[in-house]
Amino acid sequence: MSDQMFSVFVGVGIVLIGVLLVVYEFLWWLKLTKLRWPLAIICFLSEMAMVGFFTYGVLKFWPAG
Repeated sequence: MSDQMFSVFVGVGIVLIGVLLVVYEFLWWLKLTKLRWPLAIICFLSEMAMVGFFTYGVLKFWPAG
């Protein structure tokens, strides 16, 4: 198997794991909010925004070294 095919498989695997984690997290919020869809969506999106801001801050301001 060539290196390019291996990179494609690794990339697809990482994306699938990410999607599974997002679905699991949303279902967890849905269970926590007792099947209230709008509240679960708001909680999930706010959590994703918080994770995004934290990740951006770490990547932007963490000293490279």
